[in-house]
Amino acid sequence: MKRQPIWEEVFSLIKTVAKNSLSSSPTEASIDDKQFYVYKIDGYGLLVLGKNSSFDYSFKYELRHIVDMLARTILQILRENELRATQEQLREKTRLLRTVVDNLPVSVYTKDIEGRKTLANKQELEILGVPNEDEVIGKKDEDFYTAPFLEPANLMDSIVLEEGLPILNEELEYKPGKFGIISKLPMKDDDGNVTGLLGITIDNTESRMREQELSLLKNLINDSSDAVQVADETGRMIYVNTEASQRLGIRAEDAANYHVKDFEPLFREEGTWQEHIQELKKGYPLTIYSTNSNLVTKRTFPVEVSVKFVTIAGIGYVIAISRDITERKNYELRLKEAKQKAEDANKAKSLFLANMSHEIRTPLNAVIGFSQLLDDTDLDDEQHEYVSNVISSSRSLLGLINDVLDFSKIEAGKLELDPIKTSLYALIQEVMDILSYQTHQNGNTLLLNMQPGLPLDVVVDPLRLKQVLINLLSNANKFTHNGTVELRVDGAAIPNSDKWRITFYVRDTGIGISEKNQKKLFQAFSQADNSTTRKFGGTGLGLIISNMLTQKMGSSIRLESVLEKGSTFYFDLDLEAELQKSPLPSNIPGITDVLVVSDNEAEQKIFKRILKSVQIKDFCVDSLQTFISLQEENQQRWQLVFISADDPLLQNEKMLSRFVKRVTASAIICLVVNPLGDFIRAERALKNSFNLVLKLNRPFSVETVLDKLGHAYLQQAEKPESNTVSVAQQGKIRPLFSSIARRLNDRHPVILIVEDVELNMMLATTLISKLLPEAQLLKAYNAEEALKHSKGDPIDLIFMDVHLPDKDGVEITKEIRLLDHHNASAPIVALTAGTVKEEQERCLNSGMNDYITKPIKTAELARILKSYLKKLYR
Repeated sequence: MKRQPIWEEVFSLIKTVAKNSLSSSPTEASIDDKQFYVYKIDGYGLLVLGKNSSFDYSFKYELRHIVDMLARTILQILRENELRATQEQLREKTRLLRTVVDNLPVSVYTKDIEGRKTLANKQELEILGVPNEDEVIGKKDEDFYTAPFLEPANLMDSIVLEEGLPILNEELEYKPGKFGIISKLPMKDDDGNVTGLLGITIDNTESRMREQELSLLKNLINDSSDAVQVADETGRMIYVNTEASQRLGIRAEDAANYHVKDFEPLFREEGTWQEHIQELKKGYPLTIYSTNSNLVTKRTFPVEVSVKFVTIAGIGYVIAISRDITERKNYELRLKEAKQKAEDANKAKSLFLANMSHEIRTPLNAVIGFSQLLDDTDLDDEQHEYVSNVISSSRSLLGLINDVLDFSKIEAGKLELDPIKTSLYALIQEVMDILSYQTHQNGNTLLLNMQPGLPLDVVVDPLRLKQVLINLLSNANKFTHNGTVELRVDGAAIPNSDKWRITFYVRDTGIGISEKNQKKLFQAFSQADNSTTRKFGGTGLGLIISNMLTQKMGSSIRLESVLEKGSTFYFDLDLEAELQKSPLPSNIPGITDVLVVSDNEAEQKIFKRILKSVQIKDFCVDSLQTFISLQEENQQRWQLVFISADDPLLQNEKMLSRFVKRVTASAIICLVVNPLGDFIRAERALKNSFNLVLKLNRPFSVETVLDKLGHAYLQQAEKPESNTVSVAQQGKIRPLFSSIARRLNDRHPVILIVEDVELNMMLATTLISKLLPEAQLLKAYNAEEALKHSKGDPIDLIFMDVHLPDKDGVEITKEIRLLDHHNASAPIVALTAGTVKEEQERCLNSGMNDYITKPIKTAELARILKSYLKKLYR
């Protein structure tokens, strides 16, 4: 057995020394083709033993050679491990540094000596507008910037790269609207030679804008015409602008030397400033009206101050913006004085108009009244015409006076509406009755197109609504000749309400109004075209008064018009309505087919609307000639025929015979007649051929048409009730109570008339005598006579003139009411020419029961007599 080499002993020794620190994973190594295991000991490589368990080598080594070889190997391994560790640390530091650079909030880049980019962080990439660094490395600024922004950048680069000088914190616009703080530093090698530059850009665009805004705000505040003051919580002044400095008489830089109370007397009382601060801290801005004083001039002046408390960085400030309101106060004083003068002038004007109205109406009352009485006497045709002209002219003058008075009252805001429960049907019918004659006289056809099923009663001011409708219809008639004037009334219930929206249309086929002239319509004292004033007359007040009235009722008048085609004026009112059961039937038993012969297309549409509401088929033609040409003989089915009484073919025997053959004798003929139309002549032509000929007056309504249908088949439609007393406007004035009415206890009614003007007394006694022939009339011309009669025999009714020379009617009424006498409770009716609402209220408040305005209308007088004397009759 061979002897173990000595160097193995060395290995054994090393192994013995290192066995406690050997790693479990050796690495193979070789020295002179000899294989060894290398183990790590405490982080360092060490050759420790051979690969095989037995070592049998054919060469010999001296121990020193073995140790030297091992030492060299170990040193080499140690050096390699140290190098690897250093490189890894360097790479780690480089990664860390790059992460820091990329995440800096500023732009960082480097350039070589030629100006080419060698590094660019994320911020720089955003400025250059490229997504990654590869697109930047090796490129120059020329590749990214345009000429205007390139020149200053190149100049800065040359200073750094050529002269080796740093550039620090220079502001530069590097792109349109983009500003930055630029710093560029030279990079040098160990010998001090410049090898490139390091650039840093801090974007200050927003900061620059904020500085500009702050500067602008500072200038605005400093140059404001309002005084701006800032104080701390103690009231010490911190800042005043130029206006405040001049107004208060102090220098802006000396503001800290003053307290708010030096200028504001309001805070000189102990504790008031602290209370003010506590109120402001609640967060609500305050407006204070007070006075300030100038420390130099000692002038005091009124101010309006807006005050707010703000907290900045934990410190409270009071900001006050004040305005010198001396001019405003002076203006308000002048305005107040002017308003008072205007109100005084309005009162004077109203009083003047009331007095003028009374003075004009008093003689006009006599003119109209006695003209009516004269017209009631036996006159020949020529005399009747003269009197009629006097009455017509007087009424026109009265209408003009009423227009001027109404306009003045509306302008002064004195006109008040008096909405009451009103029969819509009766009101509309009364309007049509008033307009029918004058419309016919102008050659026009007046039509009423009223939607079936409208509420019976509505809450409205009947007088004012009637005034508006009459004005619109009168205008339509004035500017239309041989055409059509139509009043259409539609309505619909307003959801979730007890109101109806009623729409009124007034349509005509007249001259129309151009778009240019439509703008002038609602201007006072004007007409659409001045030539119409010369041709048609009028003041132009009527339409503007009507529009003002509709505005007071919550609406306004609108217009649709075509020149030479006609116009439509319309407005709608939201009115409270009582939804009683409709008085109109839903159908007419036995009536199925009706013929309408009318040359007016609008009238045909009205007939269709009415007949459709009661489920009746209609057939409309424009003339008898058309009907005859369309209808074969003995093919008739017509139960009722509506035909215009003025159809000329009714007087043509041949055409009439052909008509009769197509409409059997069992049919009922209803002649539609214009006001004062010749019904008798038309009836005479038809009565021999038909069993029944009825008369339907224009303008007809839903009720009157259905009344004829019901009359024909004993189905009389119930009409809505009306409290309106209707007295014939033409012919004789007839006694109010019929001859079959019998007075209770056979006592004649006693009426006292108190009137100082003899003419008016005569008119009143005459009119009452006509209406109540059996009445006993007592006369009193002054207060003394009135009181004397009041203390005598029983009086059933007193008419009291309001304006008497010695004592007015209001005072007399109060004295009568205080009498210990049965006449103290007698009904008293005021006779007044004044139409101002205040005067009427004054009459009623004095104890009067009612009033009549002069000129006295027969219908109104009849209403009063019937209302207060009907208890004497049965």
